Amino acid sequence: MSGFSDWRPPYPRLIAFHDCLSLASAWSLGLNPSLIDDRPTGASQAQSPCEDDSGDGKSNEMLASCPAFRNELGSEPTRRLALSRHTKDGPLEVHECESWMREHTAAEAGILEDVSNVYLGGRLCAARQPKNVIEPQDIGSYYYRHCFAGRAHVEYFGVDEELGPIAVSMVREATEKKGDQPGSAIYRLIIRISDLRTMRVAVPEEALSDAGDRSTRPLMRELMEMICPRVSFGCLRPALQSPRVEELLMKMDEQPIYTRYKVGIMFCRAGQSTEEHMYNNEHSSPAFDEFLDFIGQRVRLKGWDQYKSFLPAILAFVFFYFSVAVSRSKEVPAFGPLLPKGATFSKCADFHDWLLTKIINAENAVHRSKKFATMAARTRREALRDLAENYVGTHQNEGPSRIASRFLGGSVKRRERQNPKPFLANTRGALSWLVDVHDHSTNQRVSCVLGLSQDALVLLERPSGVAIFCTPTHSIIGWANTDMGLKIYYDHGDMLLLRCCTESGTDVELNLLLQRLQAVTRGDEAKEVVLRRSRLSDSWGFHVQDEGVVTDVEMYQTAWKAGLRQGSRIVEIETFTVATLSFDKISEILSERDTVRLLLISPANDGSPRRG
Repeated sequence: MSGFSDWRPPYPRLIAFHDCLSLASAWSLGLNPSLIDDRPTGASQAQSPCEDDSGDGKSNEMLASCPAFRNELGSEPTRRLALSRHTKDGPLEVHECESWMREHTAAEAGILEDVSNVYLGGRLCAARQPKNVIEPQDIGSYYYRHCFAGRAHVEYFGVDEELGPIAVSMVREATEKKGDQPGSAIYRLIIRISDLRTMRVAVPEEALSDAGDRSTRPLMRELMEMICPRVSFGCLRPALQSPRVEELLMKMDEQPIYTRYKVGIMFCRAGQSTEEHMYNNEHSSPAFDEFLDFIGQRVRLKGWDQYKSFLPAILAFVFFYFSVAVSRSKEVPAFGPLLPKGATFSKCADFHDWLLTKIINAENAVHRSKKFATMAARTRREALRDLAENYVGTHQNEGPSRIASRFLGGSVKRRERQNPKPFLANTRGALSWLVDVHDHSTNQRVSCVLGLSQDALVLLERPSGVAIFCTPTHSIIGWANTDMGLKIYYDHGDMLLLRCCTESGTDVELNLLLQRLQAVTRGDEAKEVVLRRSRLSDSWGFHVQDEGVVTDVEMYQTAWKAGLRQGSRIVEIETFTVATLSFDKISEILSERDTVRLLLISPANDGSPRRG
């Protein structure tokens, strides 16, 4: 198991990942349940001696600082990687135990490839999207239901001596023809490795070796060697062709999905600080009763009349404001929505939506904690072992060629291809790169895995595997390869700065990333122009609006001769990113200089400015 942390996809530009969890699994990011120690959690941990954690030191009239717990009192810092108006003042200074919140676009990142008409995001920029988002569970678990169930596909089960029980599903899917291009096919796979990881991927058929020149080699073996060579194919056997197998796989895959939530609400009187005190409360208060009526409809349990409030019928109480504080075990990851400064809400529909979103996200975050992840992994491992022992054929790897040919079509005889060509244009899932990203919230370099699909660009932090940045591809307006690194501009001109990591020291990785950006976004490479004028009183010959959009260019004047056109978008002026500047500041820079350097993005094909 120790070697699992060294896993990387052998062909990151051939393998397209369906979701963030699969991308993290392939790059060995995130929790490894097999290596988690049993430790006290929750209230038992708070009341037991803790040598290495004394709490975060944050408290108010509602919450006390408690060992092994983290408190959210309002105005917690938000981690923003990009240079924007939020980060233009420099890095934030925060306590080492402070809980960083994620941007809502990163917090809701989950699915990277739409396979079921799933709504992956609107046309609005991130600033105008709703901030109260449900942080996703493992929604990629529906991959089997959407792409495999009810279709001709094959399964292989087995037990690897090092990794434990394994289940692999494979299906061949024809892709749609686009214009004059001929139709092709992809192979979708789900690789379930014991309690460790799940990878949901797609490989284009053209990436496989051609037929004709080499001896028979099972298609599944070749795909496994491309995706996950550490798994010994020799341990896998074809599964029984039975509806029961499909039913068990679907149930196991969708185990992490929760569609109903049961939440306990406890009444805490002034001065009470333990669960025992709260459980022993026999009477509520007017404020508590009104709060229960506010968040939902109360239904009395049949035959239960022991918990009643002592409110005189002639009195009516109305409360207009609620104060909120959040406390969680340090093992539970931070979750949104963000608690605003002051942490006080009026009694309104907005607070109702915020609170229910916070409660649901809290439940989902608990299931991502080490303790619950370990329990879920144990259940999953036993389910996989049951499949490997009771739902396989009698002879190991007998007839995989015949099975593959029968269900997937064609021969599995292939010819070796030494250097597979990346498929950057038509692949819908996320291709991946190892990158270093500049975090403008902390002014530090962060190692990440970048995933770029036709729908989204996502950054997963190493080694946690947490999505710390995500934006839809339609929001990317352009990019520039500079000495500082690759600058990607999106939304209102916000700038993401990163470098591709490569062992060869060449620009191959960067060039592939640039080709992928060109293929899946409507952005364009930014061009640098330098404008000069003889006198400060001379006009530059163009007009610019907020966010750097050029609205008018005088023909044959300075700007026109330099290449500016109506609809161009200026993303940098001198050394300043336009997204960090006010309109007055832009006007001031242009008026005070006789030479000015601009980095601009050309208009779209219809002449309109590119917008995120």
